[in-house]
Amino acid sequence: MAEKYRVALIGVGGMGIAYYHANCFVADERAELVACCDINREAVDKFGDQFDIADRHEDADTMLASVSADVVVIGANETAHAPLTILAARHAPKAILCEKPMAMNLGEADAMIAACEETGTQLFIGHQRRYNTQYAIAKERLDAGAVGDLTQIIARGHPGSSLMVDGTHTVDLIRFYADDDPIEWVMAQVESTTGRVGWGHVLEDATLSTFKFRSGVRALLTTGGHTASAEESLGDAEGTNYHRITLLGSQGYIEIYGDGVLEGQPFVRIVSSHAGVEELPGGGWHNGLSPQSALLDTLEDGSPHLLRAESARATLEVLMAVYESAKLGQVIPLPLDNPENPLEEMLADA
Repeated sequence: MAEKYRVALIGVGGMGIAYYHANCFVADERAELVACCDINREAVDKFGDQFDIADRHEDADTMLASVSADVVVIGANETAHAPLTILAARHAPKAILCEKPMAMNLGEADAMIAACEETGTQLFIGHQRRYNTQYAIAKERLDAGAVGDLTQIIARGHPGSSLMVDGTHTVDLIRFYADDDPIEWVMAQVESTTGRVGWGHVLEDATLSTFKFRSGVRALLTTGGHTASAEESLGDAEGTNYHRITLLGSQGYIEIYGDGVLEGQPFVRIVSSHAGVEELPGGGWHNGLSPQSALLDTLEDGSPHLLRAESARATLEVLMAVYESAKLGQVIPLPLDNPENPLEEMLADA
């Protein structure tokens, strides 16, 4: 293409996720960063200086009205994902890449999808681990029959975080390994006694959930349990307990050792009843094919993309069903018909 895709970023402070997105787009010669925005002027200037962006704003609507962006990246706090996506869609960019989780409830997610459909904007959500090396390798080997037919998935989310903040990645990976098969029901327990708050909303302390896919595959997931502050909990963000996933098959199992491993430890270990033991390399959460470059491929030639909004909504539905199950004390069949956030409802009633 003669002209580059113009990328504008909203929410460039906080934990710094916008820097990850910016670096990925900068690495692709088809893109250029044209504007950035944050309510914190110091954060805007720091980001703009690093990426040589002259067009800097503290108001997203003003920025989008002036820059004619092809791609809008939203890296703001989770409670702002829906309103900022809907706002950005009104300016009709070709694509919006919004951070995870997609929204705070299903009602917001549906409004985001509807707003983008109205203007022909493609919406993607940042569950980028589907593209990361170790998770992608494990999926390739699973699909190739390395351990036979998938029967069960056992997963551990971030030990110090929450279902919404980091568990959304783990649930999305579980769905990824199950070929995004529809989930029939969810059953869960949620512990929330400390009143932790982070990223603009309440964080529960721990969750334990199980769910069944239509194919018969069952999943077991734990998140949280280490109730440090939101800041302290980030210490294990690249540890072996973060997204540690076991894929049980009819002829063996695949062990994925999370975002980071100890020295000398493989990222993926395959134990097969017919092929023995195989250990494979991987990388951190930023390693592997860039979903940002894949997004540009999609815009250019319609290539499939793994981070479509419809898939992210299905992941969000599982998160909401976990909370709904804990709130009602029963198995929750899907689809879920509650457009609100059941955790917020449960805590309000407590």
